[in-house]
Amino acid sequence: MPLKLTRPLWGIIRDIHWQARTGFDYRADIDLHGKQEYWCIPDDKRPEGDCEDFALWCSQKLIKQGIAWEHQVVAYCLTETGGAHLVLMINTDRGVYILDNRQDSVKGYADLASTYHFIAQSQWGKPMDQEWVRIEDV
Repeated sequence: MPLKLTRPLWGIIRDIHWQARTGFDYRADIDLHGKQEYWCIPDDKRPEGDCEDFALWCSQKLIKQGIAWEHQVVAYCLTETGGAHLVLMINTDRGVYILDNRQDSVKGYADLASTYHFIAQSQWGKPMDQEWVRIEDV
């Protein structure tokens, strides 16, 4: 069941995205952890990491503000340049919204579907570390 999107919840979603966009330092996994790929939830003091770390940090903040993980998924996509990318999606009764470290504001799925090629995502209502599904199968 989608999250009922109220004005206060929309404010929380936008505020968390803004906090992440203005306070998060982009750093590649290879530079931070010496590995090509390493997922973690960054420290709050000065969060840093790449796109999946940004998504996980935002997810953790949303959960702390009462937006359950069941309403959230992470999605793998290719950007307009063909680069691999990961975003956080929130399922609401007004559509799916995306928190993305490459965007200045929260975007609707339809806003990015013409720019990004969405390939796979975790499953709604299941922990993000469970089996993912191809977007075409959702």
